[in-house]
Amino acid sequence: MSMGIRMLHISDIHGDKYYIRSISDVVRNVDAVIVSGDFEDPEVLDVLSNYGRPVYVVMGNMDPRALGQGFKST
Repeated sequence: MSMGIRMLHISDIHGDKYYIRSISDVVRNVDAVIVSGDFEDPEVLDVLSNYGRPVYVVMGNMDPRALGQGFKST
């Protein structure tokens, strides 16, 4: 029986790298991570990316526009 695609959705991280590290076991057990805004610090996305899962991002109102320039758009 197929389990389908497992996704983790998080938002409003506001630069909290401790939180991102604390959910490492969860991230390792999903197929993709969706971050819907207000991560504020690109290092948060680096930590998520290091878990080896695709990370999809939607910019939030607290995210500086300059951060969005470094992301791949799909």
